[in-house]
Amino acid sequence: MFSWLRWSDRNDEWIETSEEALYQERQRVEQAEQRAKQAERQVFQVARNLAETGMEPVEIATVTGLTVEQVRSLLADP
Repeated sequence: MFSWLRWSDRNDEWIETSEEALYQERQRVEQAEQRAKQAERQVFQVARNLAETGMEPVEIATVTGLTVEQVRSLLADP
């Protein structure tokens, strides 16, 4: 109804609406998910690199924080 009406604080800064706050939160969540996926890809690449040096899956799991099963599964995929 009054989409033109905005609240402001003492410094004349606009106070975000609930829709704006929700949008910002969704953006933060999406960015966090993207960073988590990137970090996971990096850990998997490190595991592959370590395997190429001859390191055993148990050692790779210890270094990367992955489980031995995850490492074996990762190394089984081409």
